[in-house]
Amino acid sequence: MNEAAFDRLAEEIRADIEHARALVRRHVAFVREIRSARRFLLE
Repeated sequence: MNEAAFDRLAEEIRADIEHARALVRRHVAFVREIRSARRFLLE
């Protein structure tokens, strides 16, 4: 694998990791919303 191909692959991996992090952040926000709604409904 030449250096340019390696750099492209590394950038794709970085982009995939950032996408996964964004999905996790959205999931965490969703779970927090659900927990908040649950607490509100139980009061």
